Amino acid sequence: MKIKKVFLLLMSFFCCQSFFCKVFKSNLELANKYYDADDYENASKYFRKVILSDVADPVVFYRFGYSFENINANKKFVIGSYKISAYLFEENNNVENKYYQAALNKEQQLGFNHADVNSSYIKNFKKDLKWSIRSGSATTIVEYWKGLDKKIKIIVIVIAVLIYAVAWFLSFGECVIVYTWWDMFLLIVAGGLFYGYCNSSFDEIKNSPVCLAVFLCAIIISLIISFIANISSPFPCNILYFILSIFTKIILILIAPLILFSVLSSFGSGDKDRRYKDGTRNNKKTSTVVAVFLLIGLLVKPLVKTSSKSKISKIIDDFGDADYTSNYFRNQNRR
Repeated sequence: MKIKKVFLLLMSFFCCQSFFCKVFKSNLELANKYYDADDYENASKYFRKVILSDVADPVVFYRFGYSFENINANKKFVIGSYKISAYLFEENNNVENKYYQAALNKEQQLGFNHADVNSSYIKNFKKDLKWSIRSGSATTIVEYWKGLDKKIKIIVIVIAVLIYAVAWFLSFGECVIVYTWWDMFLLIVAGGLFYGYCNSSFDEIKNSPVCLAVFLCAIIISLIISFIANISSPFPCNILYFILSIFTKIILILIAPLILFSVLSSFGSGDKDRRYKDGTRNNKKTSTVVAVFLLIGLLVKPLVKTSSKSKISKIIDDFGDADYTSNYFRNQNRR
């Protein structure tokens, strides 16, 4: 029995290894094919995938940088690719290669030096590349935000904070921002898929009609819930509550990945130390988890209506009552 299990595990390992090698090879072949055909837009896309597969080929880095340079993409990645290429050639004692000489020529042409390149530099380069939104321009979310004018940043932040603050206070009254935790779950799903669409590392999400259908359904259902939950309020408050609910939900969708990341990161925080109860020095993990959940509870929980008899249930019950329905339409006809 044990021999069978070992055999199955080994077969699974070799099958997975064969699959990933085949994917890597196909990406590299396509990248070189597009590069040789001077199609630098597509070449950069596949070279990027090869680099993120943890490859350390200096030729790949050079060709990736050259492709980016020819499509006028992000200069940070252009220079970084050339620097890493020159560094890897020297590490491999392959300074006679024509691409090494080409990388040195790029140093003189663009005015940089690869003396600061090391394993940490390469790791950070790949990390930034992984966050890129578009394979062509490789503009990261952080860089896009940094590229905005300072005044625009302040205006956006102030407006978002004001909307959230108003929603937070009004949610204690008649205004319904998020109806139950199921509605919040829809926003988290939409936020996760939105992050996937913004990140070119998740091609499976962007190319999947199922993910698109789930994203649209989550948004539409959540908007319908906001409309139904606030329609029974007096006019024009019902319209204002509905609009406020929409804008607040947009903010929640944008910060949903950050919330999930904070929760998951809190469980992995702290230096390991078995002398303490939770396995981390000074029980750091426990205190971090508690702090994160308290913050989420303070900022998010008041927005969620969880009362047993909500406006939606009341509307459904009222329209289910025959006397109420007949009186409602009779009053409408008199008007």
